[in-house]
Amino acid sequence: MFHDLLLIVLFAAAAFGCLFMVAAATLVPAAAFPVRSPGRMEPAVTVLKPLHGDETGLYENLVSFCDQAYSGPVQIVLGVARQDDPAVAVVERLRREFPHKTIELVVNAAVHGSNPKVSNLINMSARIANDVIVIADADIRVRPDYLSRIVGALERRGGAVTVPYYGISTGNLGRGSPP
Repeated sequence: MFHDLLLIVLFAAAAFGCLFMVAAATLVPAAAFPVRSPGRMEPAVTVLKPLHGDETGLYENLVSFCDQAYSGPVQIVLGVARQDDPAVAVVERLRREFPHKTIELVVNAAVHGSNPKVSNLINMSARIANDVIVIADADIRVRPDYLSRIVGALERRGGAVTVPYYGISTGNLGRGSPP
């Protein structure tokens, strides 16, 4: 009985937290987070993207990071654990189509702890060239002002910035499988 009541209370608290986040995100107008003035150079940024497999929309997700309207230098570091990972071919295509971008691929199977994504991030960390670091999962697709807004928020608030995101249906429940 107590166990069931505890589960209900915890579920209600989690649901309230999610509803609060959605309400807060929808009530804050986009203009509340102005983008830096066009004449001022934005700081250099390193984007870390841990990859595993050629999941649905991976190429388009990566392209969205190459198509940023960002005035500062952007280094994109992509990481996989194995050279035969299907994501490697996607990265090579991205490099061919965006030769003017700094796109680095780290292939490193070293394991650091029990979380493969964290191991991948640790393996990529040796390639970080800039003080501002953005970590974004492979399934994240962003608007062209994403880096400007993230860096702007970081400059205003300092420390760390997190961004809630929402999913878009790919037509199936299985991750990484085409519809």
